[in-house]
Amino acid sequence: HLVPVQSQCSSPISFDMERVAPYMSHDFAFQAKKDGKVVEITEDLMIVQYSDGTYDDIDLSEHPARNTDGGFYIMNRMDTKLKVGSKFKAGEILAFDKKTINDNDFFGDPCANVGTLARVSFESNGSVFEDSGYITDTFAHRFATKITKQKRVILSKYANIKYIAKVGQAVQANDPILAFDDTEDEFSSQLLASIADQTADEDEIIATSAPIVSKYTGVIKDITITYTVPLEEMSPSLRKVVEDYTKMANKREKVLAKYIDVRDANTIVKSSEMAVPDSQGKVAGTKIGEGVMIDFNIEYEDVAGNGDKGSITALKFTICNVIPAELAGYTESNPDRKIDVGVASFGAFKRMVADVEKIGILTKVLVEEKRRMKSTYGQRVKDEIKKLKGRK
Repeated sequence: HLVPVQSQCSSPISFDMERVAPYMSHDFAFQAKKDGKVVEITEDLMIVQYSDGTYDDIDLSEHPARNTDGGFYIMNRMDTKLKVGSKFKAGEILAFDKKTINDNDFFGDPCANVGTLARVSFESNGSVFEDSGYITDTFAHRFATKITKQKRVILSKYANIKYIAKVGQAVQANDPILAFDDTEDEFSSQLLASIADQTADEDEIIATSAPIVSKYTGVIKDITITYTVPLEEMSPSLRKVVEDYTKMANKREKVLAKYIDVRDANTIVKSSEMAVPDSQGKVAGTKIGEGVMIDFNIEYEDVAGNGDKGSITALKFTICNVIPAELAGYTESNPDRKIDVGVASFGAFKRMVADVEKIGILTKVLVEEKRRMKSTYGQRVKDEIKKLKGRK
């Protein structure tokens, strides 16, 4: 249920759910099973050894995680402050995804980031009829989500690769991410490869290829390759692409293999071995036949707009309009700070959501009191800090 957005934080008013969430799933945080120490950090892998001599692994790489049946992926990456030799206690959070979980709070607990701090008005007009609500264009960008879509290409073993994009490369919509000549026999493949080597006319080569283009403007975050034929049977250019991929995959496998059976590891490493299709020629539900499957994972920013859903605790609403920030309402005490979101005043009563009023009022009190204290004492605190630094 957690979809990270651009401007995200834990709630100032908590029912302790935010403190429990980091311990409920290995997807966003890793909890130590026993006392132990860190023995190795390499190739985006952290290996820990528990007090009983057993080992565990933590994936520190950025990798796509499927958002259930939403049809898209979210890029997850856990970070750690521990170093090789660091000791820890059972139950301690060893690594966590910073976009999803905050550093320890005032009480020393890691807290889940559950949303965006925003100014919300409860009102009654045509823009907030029933379950609808509106947001400002400024807030729409703060409420944006980074979504990863997968582009899948299946090639025959005779395909000649002219160009392939790299992980980390920025792409525009309709930019080519893969250009190739794909044929059904070895003779045609060799002929096209020799033409590409001999001719100096780039337009002629491009005309014979079938470019795969990106549908989105974003960044290529990950590339996964699955092949079902021996490397020796591939065209030279395709073989080089696959070999480069398997070399990178092998590095992580070797690190894990020193401590843990790769099949029992928490980390799902990219396979460096040839896949064996089932009786229908499928691998993981996709028909590859005798060929190579390349998955490009492209991350782009999806700005909130009409039809998207938002929620204020359990009070859900559907965005019906995005208005210019200069047309948004404001309070008399702070006219420069616009109202970010407008929702129906009867929504909380219809849904019988009692915490909206409590959390809203208490958060408002905290924010306004912080503003008042900053304006009253902020400069005096800065002056005192300068004096202390001068004495040192």
